[in-house]
Amino acid sequence: MDLVIVLPLKPGAQDRARALLRRGPPVEGSIQAFVTEEEVVFVLEVNADVERLIEAWAELSAGPPRLSEGVYTWPRPHATDEVFFTATPGPGDSDGGDVYEP
Repeated sequence: MDLVIVLPLKPGAQDRARALLRRGPPVEGSIQAFVTEEEVVFVLEVNADVERLIEAWAELSAGPPRLSEGVYTWPRPHATDEVFFTATPGPGDSDGGDVYEP
């Protein structure tokens, strides 16, 4: 499961937050980060060093972070080689195809 940290940003700190994120992951175990006008949202592995992350972002923070642990993950279905989404070849195609009576 993952951990989500929502950190409120000080007004006007979005550009500085984006610049910090371009440098690389804020802590080991980082998966994703999202920046809005008011906050930065981190998606981390549960074993990530949350305290270190919060300390590193304290200068841009407008308040305490909100933490949330993942409750459930919906797996993405795996498409097999046996499923095709292309049109069925028609009569006269080299692969054969379905023949329908008029």
